[in-house]
Amino acid sequence: MERLGGLSTEGKISIFTATDITGIADLATDLLQRVQEDWLIERVTCHLDSNSQAVVLFEDTASSLGDPFLSTHVHPPYWLMGDRLFWPVIRCENLGQATRQAVAWSIGHHLLAIFSIAPLGMPDADSNIPLSESAIDKIATSITMLVTDAFDGNGYVAWERHGEASDGSA
Repeated sequence: MERLGGLSTEGKISIFTATDITGIADLATDLLQRVQEDWLIERVTCHLDSNSQAVVLFEDTASSLGDPFLSTHVHPPYWLMGDRLFWPVIRCENLGQATRQAVAWSIGHHLLAIFSIAPLGMPDADSNIPLSESAIDKIATSITMLVTDAFDGNGYVAWERHGEASDGSA
C-alpha cells in the first residue's frame, strides 16, 4: 500500500472499453460512445444512490475562471478549487442528462471524474461555488472512485478505493 500525502492509494484498478482490445472495426463510433456513456451514467447513478451527500465532480482541464467562454455562454453551475473548475453532478431527476452535460462541459485534454462525498452543509449544485480549503480536504478524503478516459477516448480506467472513505463530516 502506498500513501500519497495523508491518503491511502490502495485500491482496485479496472478497465472498461466498448470494444475488445483486438478491436471491432464494424461497430459504429456512435454506438461505442453510447455504450461508454451508459457505463459512466450507470456508475454516476449508483454512486449518487449510495449516499445523500454523494457528488461526482468532472474536472474541466481546459477552462479557468477567466475564460471568456464562461462569461459569454449559458452554462451549468461549477465549483472552483483554487483556479481549477469542476462540474458537479448531484442527485436530480434526470441524472443521464446531468451527467452528459457535465461531461460535455468538462471536455478538455482528458476526462477525469471524481466520485466523492460533499461536505455536510454544502449548498446544492445550483450556483457557482468557490470551495474552501476545508471543503476540498473533505472531498479529497472521501473519494471512493476516480475515472479517466483511455484508449484514445474508447474506454475508461477506474480506480476504486479499498476500505472505507471518510463520510465528509469530519
